[in-house]
Amino acid sequence: MDRTIISNWNNKAQHDDWIYILGDFCWGDRKMWCYFLSQLPGHKILIQGNHDRDKNIPEDKFVEVIPGFLNLSMKDPEVKGGEQRITLCHYPMLSWYHSHMGAWQLFGHVHGKLGIRKGQMDVGVDSNDFTPVSYHEVKKFMQKNLDITE
Repeated sequence: MDRTIISNWNNKAQHDDWIYILGDFCWGDRKMWCYFLSQLPGHKILIQGNHDRDKNIPEDKFVEVIPGFLNLSMKDPEVKGGEQRITLCHYPMLSWYHSHMGAWQLFGHVHGKLGIRKGQMDVGVDSNDFTPVSYHEVKKFMQKNLDITE
């Protein structure tokens, strides 16, 4: 599994890409975290999950850590206003910032065992062929699932 995830990441991510990891990245000590993170290209941001232990995360070297959640905007000329708002969190949410205005919420934690709700996507690698999901793939998924009711 580890080799597959590393290979899939490296086949998809570029050195200058921003990669948001939505928690539960590594079950191991600091040495193991460094071993995995050092093999993966991109600027890595970890939205901390319930299994990510502060003492093990080599934040200073390979990854920026954000506890809780992160609201961000992606520039997208195809979206009304030119920006797509996205809330990133390890956990799925019932409601999130601007959810009533088309914002998306991306999460992990549930390993594909939660039904899909409008505006949300489980982006955990175990729900996506052990491969990171790009903004364009999320956008395509969201457009395909606009009719889902909450």
